[in-house]
Amino acid sequence: MPVDVRDMKRRIALELFEAEPVFKVIIDVRVPGVLLPEHWMEVQPPSCVLDVGDGLARPIKDLAIDAEGISGTLAFATGPFFCRAPWDAVAALAVEGVVGIGWQPLGEPQVITGPPVVVTPKEARSRFKVIEGGGG
Repeated sequence: MPVDVRDMKRRIALELFEAEPVFKVIIDVRVPGVLLPEHWMEVQPPSCVLDVGDGLARPIKDLAIDAEGISGTLAFATGPFFCRAPWDAVAALAVEGVVGIGWQPLGEPQVITGPPVVVTPKEARSRFKVIEGGGG
C-alpha cells in the first residue's frame, strides 16, 4: 500500500524538531505555494536550504510544521521574511553532518511504496538519494 509522502515528511520534520536544535529543509523553489524572498526564488539549481529549529541565533517564533507544510518568519541578511514551503516542495530533510532523507524530484510521483532511504555523509557527502515511487 502506498505511503502518504506529505504526512511522512510532516512526521519526520516534527521528530527532527523535537530531537535536534537545528535541522535543514531543502526546498524546490519551483513548486507552487513556495514563499521565499524574491532572490531565493531565482536560484540555480532551483533549490535552497533553510535552517529550522529552536537552536537558531534568531528564533522562529511563528514556526509551524503542519499538514500544509513548514512556515515561519526567518531571518535573512535583508531582514525578516515570512516563508512557506508546502510538503510537495520539501525535497529533503537533514541534520548537519549526521543524516539526510530525500524524496523524488519535482515532477515525479509524490507517493512511495517502500521505506525511506537514509543517507549518511560518508555515503553521499551531503547529497541525497532518491526514493523510488509508485503511481500517484
